[in-house]
Amino acid sequence: MSMWLHWATLLTLAASQSPLETSYTPGKEYLYEYETQIVTGIPGGSKIYSGLKLKAQLKFQLKSAPDVLAQLEKIVFLKINDPIEYADPTKEKVPDDAFRAITEPEAEKMRMDLQKPIKFKYNEGEVTDFETEADDPEYSVNMKRGLLSVFQLNLDGRKSTQPPLSDPSTPVPYNQYTVMEPSVSGECETFYKVTTSPSPDGTPAFKISKVRNYEVCLERPRLTRSMFSGMTCAQCEQDKSEPLKAATEVRYYLRGTPKQYLIQSAVSESRYIFTMYSDQGGNAATFVNQTLYLTDTKSIQRPITLSTTPRKHSRGLKTKLPRDLPQPTSRGPPSPSPTSPPSKQRLSPEEHMRIKTKILKQLDALAVFSSPDVKEEAGPTLIELAKEMMKADFSILEDVYKVIKSRPMPRMSLLRKAYFDLLPALGTYDSVEMLAKLMETKEMGHSEAAVSFNVLAVSAQPDAATAKTMLNVLRRKDTISDRELKRSALLSLGAVGHRIIEEANKKIKDIKGKERLLQRLSTGTRQHTSVQEIRSQLQELSKKKRQ
Repeated sequence: MSMWLHWATLLTLAASQSPLETSYTPGKEYLYEYETQIVTGIPGGSKIYSGLKLKAQLKFQLKSAPDVLAQLEKIVFLKINDPIEYADPTKEKVPDDAFRAITEPEAEKMRMDLQKPIKFKYNEGEVTDFETEADDPEYSVNMKRGLLSVFQLNLDGRKSTQPPLSDPSTPVPYNQYTVMEPSVSGECETFYKVTTSPSPDGTPAFKISKVRNYEVCLERPRLTRSMFSGMTCAQCEQDKSEPLKAATEVRYYLRGTPKQYLIQSAVSESRYIFTMYSDQGGNAATFVNQTLYLTDTKSIQRPITLSTTPRKHSRGLKTKLPRDLPQPTSRGPPSPSPTSPPSKQRLSPEEHMRIKTKILKQLDALAVFSSPDVKEEAGPTLIELAKEMMKADFSILEDVYKVIKSRPMPRMSLLRKAYFDLLPALGTYDSVEMLAKLMETKEMGHSEAAVSFNVLAVSAQPDAATAKTMLNVLRRKDTISDRELKRSALLSLGAVGHRIIEEANKKIKDIKGKERLLQRLSTGTRQHTSVQEIRSQLQELSKKKRQ
């Protein structure tokens, strides 16, 4: 969609509104029509896209400045997993009639989660002190972060990274400036362009266009993961670029002044392109579109309430990824040693039984679909089995093997082979611990152990605790005495050690880059609170570097 058409859409939406207010006023409720669409496909390679669309009404209540309570209502879910013939998802929103209503039971659960209210402070365009209900699941919290990121604005040039450009005809001190701004994708450099655009009734109004530069971020939540360790693609290495490229642009139409304004409408468009192997191999692309426009303002009639024990989110708008969530383990708190097991949350007995039961069920299904001939269902079953085993801690993996051993032949043999084949491919610390025990108790033969080490060379996560477990296996007499097993263990340990060094060097390089950026920010920032925040971030980076 062309730029002029985007602005025309914003102005049309704004002009159709009855509210003529020019600022957010305490005691008022603002109703927005909110829509977000996310579709994923391989542009150029296929017309098939899969995705989700959410349509809802947003209640935005300013009880007393700067405290805001907000809630999504009248939520409708739509889905698509079909060829799109008459629209281009890379350039425009896909029409509703291309989607189908979601009728699965999960939709009602999602609706209930997303309807849970949120609370935050909104001061001079900055969203802070984000709170949700204690039982609001993380996926729902992340979606609400995406919604709140649309309200995030910087109209005074705080945390500027470059000298701003001024224009006397604009309502702001600077009409073009670049700042560091928080978002769901981390705190990244964001370019602002502000222009005046008085409304038809003469009310002061202006337009904002901001573009986020993901190449310059203080911290950017990103997770590359599969059954095997994520590797930079060959083409990316040649081009010295990242396999994941992203871009975001947000356009606003506001009434009022930069100090006192009211968002009339906003359109946010993002794209994320993942190069799996090379450009010739095709790129998986995800396109995200958010639309927000004001439909009504009125006095608060039914106040939104949050529980007396809400959950506070120190990460603010930044997305929380699976690696940031507490992970399961059967072990207690680790020691401060770098070779200690990864710090994870202990599983409840109910969760332990749920994961164990599901793994055994998937193993039985895999055995059925793999004998006497491999059937089509074996692939999806293997993927689901791997997902569950990735969640398992050592005690679950141990319990599963005990059940496998109790099964009668020939079923036991089939289950044992599937378990031994998949265990090293997980690459988790707990799976490596289980492999070590199987080797130590002679449950796994030397040839099977050698194959497992060969798989670990590409699957094992690069952490010192895993490497230490592998080293302990290598030092045992029975490992040293077997030439094939010793060679496989040495090569695997060397590969993991190399990745540990690479990860450490990458982190140090990243920390130094952030330090340089923060130093540059500290010299150009005038606000006392921003300076204090930058100094705190510098101290935190210094601690990470020493670690």
